[in-house]
Amino acid sequence: MPDFLKLTTPKWYNYEQLGDTAILRIDGIVGASFCDVDCVNAKEFVDTLQQVNTSRIELHINSPGGDVFAGYTIYNALTAWSRAVPGRHIAVIIDGLAASIASVIAMSGDTIAMPEASLLMIHNPWSVTVGDAEEHRHTAEQLDVIADQLAKIYASRTGLDAAVCQEMMNAETYISAEDALRLGFATEIIENKQAIAACDAAAEIYGSNVPNEILKIGLALQKRKNEKRLRDAGVSRSRAKLQTSTQRDADVKSLHSEIMKMFKN
Repeated sequence: MPDFLKLTTPKWYNYEQLGDTAILRIDGIVGASFCDVDCVNAKEFVDTLQQVNTSRIELHINSPGGDVFAGYTIYNALTAWSRAVPGRHIAVIIDGLAASIASVIAMSGDTIAMPEASLLMIHNPWSVTVGDAEEHRHTAEQLDVIADQLAKIYASRTGLDAAVCQEMMNAETYISAEDALRLGFATEIIENKQAIAACDAAAEIYGSNVPNEILKIGLALQKRKNEKRLRDAGVSRSRAKLQTSTQRDADVKSLHSEIMKMFKN
């Protein structure tokens, strides 16, 4: 599993206004429990949301998730903002990764767009408990309640049965843009040629230090696309997998330029 703690930034959200659109970016780990004590928390995000005086929010997400209750607070605040005044609209764009509670925040969008090279991940909540057997049982019961809530949020958004969503959570399911659109987790796929703006936004956040975890995800998706092209050309599944599996990069530092090319090709 990637070291998601390396995705932390000094401030995991940013806000700017462009005409009648407020642009919010959730980048890195959600909430303070996984971050430094000085990390921006959900209250500060909500305080910023209350300053928005536009009718449209463009919410960019690139996050491995984080604290469930911070995520709940953000999700509830966004949905309340959208419903408070007729005509308001939240357009979610998953720039790279929306995992765990970040995927729940993404469900607040009136529209949810995913570039071809992006992922959404859903899984069961987890926690750390110190104490006797009764304390561990109590934590397990709490986690069951939260898991049920999460499954219902996904089900409400997608139209899938909550039991199906729970099975996907049990399996810790990574969902491609194509599958997200098919299953109802997304409303639009942004072709990579159209995703230059999202790539530029990531460059603004990370500069030349794009986390290796995100680059590896991008490379994996590119290899998957290459395999699909081979299959579409009539190559057998086993041969396509073999051919794409040989595409190995000796140095992860070279991935940055490859991912940039992938967006611009």
